[in-house]
Amino acid sequence: MKNLKSVMLSFWLFFLLGCGHLEKRIGIHLSVQKYTQENFKDYIEIYNIISNLVDNGVNLNINSYRAQLFHEYQVDSLFILNENKTKFYTTLNTNFKEYGGSNDYIQSLYGVKIDGKWLLFLGANLIALRESYKYNKYEPFSWDEISYVAHEQMFGRFLSIDSDNNLSINSHLVETEINPWYLAGAHISDEGTDDERFIRLWNYENSQTLDSLEIAQIKQDITEKKVKLYEPVKRLTWWDKLWGAQDPIFETDEWKEYIKSKSSKK
Repeated sequence: MKNLKSVMLSFWLFFLLGCGHLEKRIGIHLSVQKYTQENFKDYIEIYNIISNLVDNGVNLNINSYRAQLFHEYQVDSLFILNENKTKFYTTLNTNFKEYGGSNDYIQSLYGVKIDGKWLLFLGANLIALRESYKYNKYEPFSWDEISYVAHEQMFGRFLSIDSDNNLSINSHLVETEINPWYLAGAHISDEGTDDERFIRLWNYENSQTLDSLEIAQIKQDITEKKVKLYEPVKRLTWWDKLWGAQDPIFETDEWKEYIKSKSSKK
């Protein structure tokens, strides 16, 4: 009997710690959403310009945007800007529902404003696996969900959260990290000013376009993956939960309540 009590006590401690972890994750997301809502109006003009530039890159079949061809995508609403709003970091979130696979796609998106013109650079990418966030890995992330994943996995170094979920934006990192060396490494020479190197890199990347055969191959790959057979969706059993396993975050009541409250405000 004593051993049973010890096991049950351990279980409840594990359960309570898990609940606290979930609350912290949701709390951080709410802090980010609050920041975005309060500050989006200050950079909405930049956001619209950047969204149009991304559309233009996709329409011109620039190689950097190959992942967006035949897919839906959005520039994330969270922008980390430097003090004079000449550099930013955000992500380009892409929904891979046309693939019929088990992931969506997130890319770092950097912007530099030179002589009144925004130059865009795509950086590190994330194969955003769904199975650790929801039961059905074949169900694409919603835009709220993929944005959450981006904030959790891609924005980390630009965001600081204290124990009360108060958010601080590390905008100084945008100024220091967005430089030609960080974006290009040895792919461009050291000659000239930073602005000149940014322009050379931008000109080079925008000159790399997909030809018709590559575009046709991308479309064929999507079509072929649509018809694949899916594995059955596995959910946690009551026994799994008894031993501390927790529902994926997008299956929790807390997340569903957040989405419900957000929808009711629109």
